[in-house]
Amino acid sequence: MKEKMKAMIPEDSLFYENEAMPDTWVFTDGLGRRSLTHAEVGAPKADHTLAMFYWTWHTKETAAKGAVNTNELMKKHPDAKNDYNHEAWKDTGHYCFWNEPIYGFYNTEDPFVLRRHAEMLANAQIDAIFADNTNGGETWKTSYLALLDTWKTAAEGGVRAPKVSFHLPFAPFPESDAQVRSLYKNVYSNEKYREMCFEWEGKPILMAHQDHFAQRNSAEDAFLHDFFTWRAGQPCYVVDKTRAGDWGWLSKSPQALYSPEGEEGIQAGRVEQTTVGVAVNHNYKTCQITAMNGENVIGRSYTPDYPDRYEKEGTEASKYGYHFANQFDYALEKDPRVIFMTGWNEWHAWRQPVPWGGEGSMVDNALADQFDNEHSRDLEPTRGELKDHYYYLLVNYARRYKGARPIPTPCGEREIGLCASAEQWREITPYYASYVGNTIHRDDTGYGDLVYRDDSGRNDIIGAQVARGMAKASSSAWSVPRRSPLLPTESG
Repeated sequence: MKEKMKAMIPEDSLFYENEAMPDTWVFTDGLGRRSLTHAEVGAPKADHTLAMFYWTWHTKETAAKGAVNTNELMKKHPDAKNDYNHEAWKDTGHYCFWNEPIYGFYNTEDPFVLRRHAEMLANAQIDAIFADNTNGGETWKTSYLALLDTWKTAAEGGVRAPKVSFHLPFAPFPESDAQVRSLYKNVYSNEKYREMCFEWEGKPILMAHQDHFAQRNSAEDAFLHDFFTWRAGQPCYVVDKTRAGDWGWLSKSPQALYSPEGEEGIQAGRVEQTTVGVAVNHNYKTCQITAMNGENVIGRSYTPDYPDRYEKEGTEASKYGYHFANQFDYALEKDPRVIFMTGWNEWHAWRQPVPWGGEGSMVDNALADQFDNEHSRDLEPTRGELKDHYYYLLVNYARRYKGARPIPTPCGEREIGLCASAEQWREITPYYASYVGNTIHRDDTGYGDLVYRDDSGRNDIIGAQVARGMAKASSSAWSVPRRSPLLPTESG
């Protein structure tokens, strides 16, 4: 990183000796919940990994088809909920968002948004994302390349951007084989991206079925089989026994547990992975899959001991993340090596023209995965009523699982001389490091005919120090050094 930054930042800058420490940052969220710190959660745990389901399908091509804010539409036309031909749906766009994302109805080729995702996820201690490629053979190449390029630059600017992997279809379909070959060609064989790939057991990992490659029908198949660590995706929300070599993505409570040793490992407490979901498109009465605009759905406010909280308490209940908290508490009890969360930014579904769901849980005009504030499963902040409440809930649970570093203790009083050299600032601690390169401007398209522009980025402040103390009579109480570590070198 130093080689890339030295053209802008002096080589003796304290930036190179420090890093941002977001696990020490404090907050009070909009619901009055306070941040947990090292004092409550203990020291960092290197053997705990947080993974997040992530959607790269918001390509420019996809976004061109348009979108509608379903949550807002339902306020005006509640009778359109299960009526595919209702007039309210006319000319509303192909994709139905449960609400508006904080960065608007963006596309996932927009570097401005991708950079902010890198920082937000890093600040929440997310170690890895798994891009959703579970439907058909699409890999959303334009988006994942934009993401890798943007996050690589973010990492060079000091961001601990999550490593990247992919979740392929839930069965060994031929399309999945093609996806593996394509991803290897475009990502894993490219030295540019290797450091961005999430590894498990010493190899890049895919959530994918290895059946075809395990047969080693060719030298290429044998190579790809040995190149990856494989964990097959388990699609079901209700699982009595889990199979060795599987990982989950979403489950009803209590969540399924996974071990490379199968049930024997689980019984012995050697849990490798489990899941935590914001909500589940599952009917808690029929115990069948259903659409998010169906009946008896496991929404954001659902818990097993209070399943109908939303029906009794109303929309205010959706803000608090009862289901997410209930599932995370269970995950903490089981203490797996990996917690896989669903999810970050799926945001939309498309309306089904025919009834959809389990045999006893069919839904007309079905919106299978996302519907409104209560019946949705994204953690990314929204411009709607849920704001950033779920993000800060995520941060606190991440700290409970992964721990946190102690908040730095400020040094004692120091006198700062107006004419003294920059060396005097080396005694001033802490140095509050920030990130480099996050003042980029935005000029990109969103869904439909939306265009987003933001040229407010100006001064890229990469660090700060605060000195306190009585000043000598011959100098001011504080001063910017003659050669500020925040400015370019004279030759730069």
